[in-house]
Amino acid sequence: MKKPCNLPVFVMTFALLAVIGVRVDTAEAVSCPPDLEGRTVPSNVEVRSGTCNITRTTVKSNVKVQGGVANITDSDIGGNIDSDGGTVRLHGGVTVKGNLSIDRAEQDGGFLGDDNEIRGNVQYSNGSGSFTAHYGTVGGNLKIEQHTGGASIVGNSIGGNLECSGNRLQPTGFGNKVSGNVTDQCGSFEKGKFGKSIEVHDDGTPR
Repeated sequence: MKKPCNLPVFVMTFALLAVIGVRVDTAEAVSCPPDLEGRTVPSNVEVRSGTCNITRTTVKSNVKVQGGVANITDSDIGGNIDSDGGTVRLHGGVTVKGNLSIDRAEQDGGFLGDDNEIRGNVQYSNGSGSFTAHYGTVGGNLKIEQHTGGASIVGNSIGGNLECSGNRLQPTGFGNKVSGNVTDQCGSFEKGKFGKSIEVHDDGTPR
């Protein structure tokens, strides 16, 4: 029996996406910059230098940052965000279905806006820039280790453990709802919930 041809369906799908203004890229890795806005990327996004702004974009695979700065806003990441030597800043409305791993970051980064969700683990290590994690949701563990810059951890919902060890500066934080254990340098943190109306200084302490 002759198999039906799916080409018309394929063509119609791409035509529909073009009509509604959504750009669909090929399966090859996409370099950023240039910026990505309102796009669907089925492959990895790679940031090697400069500033990459990812806005209202769906990345089906991973975001790999090997230098430069990745600013991500109102976007869905289907895999992991892996950064080695670069900076990652989540500005709000970002969902990461995998893990967020940031190593050797020299600039300030982290969760800089509300309503960011990382469904896996978050690990921040060996960096010199400050790390901010405010009002986010982490499905697994949040771990900060061997970090020489400051760290502020405020008002997060953490499904696993909150672990801080080997950091040159004592991390600051309060109001985190942690399902697992709070250990080492973060062991003195207050565990609990509070409204987002509470204002904090840049170092995470209450105003």
